[in-house]
Amino acid sequence: MIVIILTTGPESRNTATAIGIARGLLRRGRKVCLFLMSQGVLQADNPLLKALVQEGATVTGCEHDAGGLGVASGPEIKFGSMIDLGKMMSQADKVICL
Repeated sequence: MIVIILTTGPESRNTATAIGIARGLLRRGRKVCLFLMSQGVLQADNPLLKALVQEGATVTGCEHDAGGLGVASGPEIKFGSMIDLGKMMSQADKVICL
């Protein structure tokens, strides 16, 4: 499993980078988990991230950061905690932080 941590908001090029990496890995049959934290939770309604869920990725946002920024979860993207991120990372082959 590959974990991609996205910490930047929608204006950053990191979003396109994260999506490109995730899509490439999914096409190669890899399991991909994205974790949105800090300004990254502002992307919880990003249709491209929602599409990644349909393609097989798991996308989780930091509930604490989302609460502070007034972001609500949706059916595709759930919110969790740093404990959830720690569990993902403990099972990951690689972790990419953007």
